[in-house]
Amino acid sequence: MRSGCIFLLLYLLWGCFGPSSQQGEATCNSTGQELDAASCFLQCVGSPASNTGKDHMRNLKAMLEAAMDVYTFMRSSARGAYFSLDGYIFLDSDAEPLHNEALVEMWMEVKVTPLLKSINRHVLACLSTKNFSCSTYQTMVKELSQHFSEMIPARQKWIYSFFMYPFLSRKGVTGCVNPNESSEDWLMKNFGAFSIWARIYDLPALNMVFSGLEVLHLLSPAQKAELLLRPEVAGLTNDSLSLIFHSLMADGPPVNTDYGGNHNWTGPRYPELAYIPYLPPSPHNPLKEVIRGITMAVKPITNFVHNFVAFTKERDPSQIKSSTLMQFLLNWTLAEMASHYRPKPPPVALEVPELDQMEDWYHRVVLPVLRRFTNDEQYLMSDYLMLAFYHVFDLDHNVDNGPDYVQDVCSVTLDGNPCGLTDAVGNVAHIMDCAARTNLTMSEGNVMRLILELTERLNLLIQEFASSNFTEVASEFHEIFSEADSSTLTEENLQDPEFITMWFHIKLSPLLPYIPTDLLSCLSANNFSCPAYQTLVALVSKHYYYYYDYYDDYYYYYEVDTHSMHQQNIYTHFIYAFLRRHNMSDPCFSANNSDEWLWKNFGSFSQVANITDFYDLNPYFSGLDVLDRLTLRQTAQLMLLPLPTPPEKDVVIRQVFDYLLESPRERSLQEVLHELILVATEVQPPCEVFKTM
Repeated sequence: MRSGCIFLLLYLLWGCFGPSSQQGEATCNSTGQELDAASCFLQCVGSPASNTGKDHMRNLKAMLEAAMDVYTFMRSSARGAYFSLDGYIFLDSDAEPLHNEALVEMWMEVKVTPLLKSINRHVLACLSTKNFSCSTYQTMVKELSQHFSEMIPARQKWIYSFFMYPFLSRKGVTGCVNPNESSEDWLMKNFGAFSIWARIYDLPALNMVFSGLEVLHLLSPAQKAELLLRPEVAGLTNDSLSLIFHSLMADGPPVNTDYGGNHNWTGPRYPELAYIPYLPPSPHNPLKEVIRGITMAVKPITNFVHNFVAFTKERDPSQIKSSTLMQFLLNWTLAEMASHYRPKPPPVALEVPELDQMEDWYHRVVLPVLRRFTNDEQYLMSDYLMLAFYHVFDLDHNVDNGPDYVQDVCSVTLDGNPCGLTDAVGNVAHIMDCAARTNLTMSEGNVMRLILELTERLNLLIQEFASSNFTEVASEFHEIFSEADSSTLTEENLQDPEFITMWFHIKLSPLLPYIPTDLLSCLSANNFSCPAYQTLVALVSKHYYYYYDYYDDYYYYYEVDTHSMHQQNIYTHFIYAFLRRHNMSDPCFSANNSDEWLWKNFGSFSQVANITDFYDLNPYFSGLDVLDRLTLRQTAQLMLLPLPTPPEKDVVIRQVFDYLLESPRERSLQEVLHELILVATEVQPPCEVFKTM
């Protein structure tokens, strides 16, 4: 298990530099009662036992989730145990939590990393507006870059386009430029692996002293091609352009390149090519340089003469006062100075009039540029060189912008509150502050006890609401617990039945019997271990009917059978979808017999399944071994539907009737016969089945 060193560091720093413990004790003991540290802590976080009401329930839910995040982080084994003191901001209750590297690092590991395969543009755009410092932003970049290869290209590009560039271009952030850093350090700290998605003109726009030549070895082929086509962006000379061209040629073709147009520009290695001799640049014309210099020097004088003549034409020179003349000279001087500091217009995408094909553009626009460096047609027409420029063409003409939306079952759960992801940082900071104020030792055991205490209070509050006029408060109650939630579970969480039990009581239990379909689908996409999944199924099965009793009055007015509908949703969107994905590849899911397999993996929700689902999911399943667990409909389906053999259908029918006739009343023979008629009208079985009956 991962050591809690970074967490203990947060606690100690807050205890040393945050509010004094005496202040906490004074607040805690204001009632005159002697309370222990845990009770003081609960009072500090705003969850004393006497509190009730909607706002209290919302606060209780937030503190529970924050405590779970702390517990998850302490149990995580994702990183090493040692964390240096250097670079961590001292915690105090008045500081901005998003400026603390340790808190942001914890938040990234527990809340953001599990979402990277689902995070969407809306969430990223919201993150770009948050009050991160440059150091905490760079902490995020480092963490994101470690998972770069796990993301699809579209999501990689989104992180650059909707989070990184907008954040760095914000007023007050100024590109997170450090004058003591090189261009390479700046690029890696602020973009990391995502730098390959930057347009080359974005970089000097964020960092005025950025040098493309200094990071030439980090640029993608398309970025080098952009430099060749837009030398004015970086103020490149002919010598520099020649160096860039030969660097591009030395890259060679990217591995796994699809010459049909799907380019993998992120390949880390390129095959070696023969060395291309260096070609000297074309010599400058010294006379032209002299003329250009004289023109630039004389231009301000020319402007002054024109402006002064226009000024004197408007009034009689003999009537001009000295103060008026002074004002004219001042205005002209300021205007002339401002012209030197006026921001340059952003680079405009290459205009390619009447060129519809990339091939035409390459021949008419690109080749004249490249022929300044070499006349070797073999190199100029090589596939990998052309692909690099074709990628630039795609970008300039919005051909390669990627999809606006990538379908993911967990993305939907983020859409309801896309800007709420950073709330967890403030909630954890509040917990840390209260722990320091009340001298509570934040060990793993203590955190677990606090979670259990908070959970117990939540359950009591739920029961209190349920026993009141629930019809009136049900909508508000459900609103609190069905608020958009990312439901982040780390890999360690997904393997831990103990944590899943705690998570269920906090996250899912209050939602029963109705769990949103989007959340169920997202859950089914998680890689639960077999014990963790079966623990969750057992908990949902046990508590489903318990909580449904409280909802009876509320759902009484529905015209549909909501009980069956909610049960079917849980089965279809979570249980069946999860088992379908795993396809019994884990030996844990294939139990010793059909009865054990059915109960452990379906629980009480096996009642809403079709008999064919069991056979589809488990090739070794036998309905004859679980006749006492089958519903009336499933028993009828077992006799009528085509199922894998052996045994043959006639054997199945005889054994089912033998079972029913042993105790016709207890085993509902009459009801099964009625269900047989209903199912037969739906599936129309062959005549042989009826003959056997």
